Amino acid sequence: MHLFFSEDINPDSLWIEPGQEEARHLLRTLRLKKGDAVFFTDGKGCRYTCEIYDDNLKSCKLKVTSISELVEEKKYTVHIACALTKNPARMEFFLEKATETGIDIFTPVVFKHSERIKFNTERFKKVAISAIKQSQNLFLPTINNVTSFTEFVSQSFPANTLKFLCHQEGVSHLQPLVKPNKPVVVMIGPEGDFDNREIELAKKASFQTAHLGSHRLRTETAALLACNIINLCNV
Repeated sequence: MHLFFSEDINPDSLWIEPGQEEARHLLRTLRLKKGDAVFFTDGKGCRYTCEIYDDNLKSCKLKVTSISELVEEKKYTVHIACALTKNPARMEFFLEKATETGIDIFTPVVFKHSERIKFNTERFKKVAISAIKQSQNLFLPTINNVTSFTEFVSQSFPANTLKFLCHQEGVSHLQPLVKPNKPVVVMIGPEGDFDNREIELAKKASFQTAHLGSHRLRTETAALLACNIINLCNV
């Protein structure tokens, strides 16, 4: 059954009034009609079974018939802090695939050698929403605004967070350093790599250095690989 998204629903909701984009997808693209059943998610782990009550595009309304599934949140979080690529489409590809496979937080970071510093948060949120609908993932990742390297490493993380900076000169591969059921933050630098001062500042902020193998990876490839390593370590 088709899955849709609305951030205006909660377990007490009896009705859903989707936005114009979702309504158009329901009624025009999929040609669903009054009485048809669909799933909705709030992006927080709930899946709602709904019935189309009003199939008018301008006044589309659905009745919540049941909460068919309530998924518990993971005991760990995957937080990828990544440089933006010169071509935005490559980062959109990363976020789409990472959302499908399981990312919880994405933070775009500006480094000394960054090729791009502008970031359209709303555009990337739409990419993530599309990915959860396609993959039937009930959790929408948090997408933070762009931040500087200094601001990112100096922020407070939960006490048990494992923090890594991945680059080719890392001491060990990331995989054996990740521990199950621990929140993990991984920083992925630009294709021009981290500046030496950034590496030192990260170490002072208790980030461990790690690598992702002997091959030189593109930024978005490294970010997706790190995300998948963390999830596989928690299977």
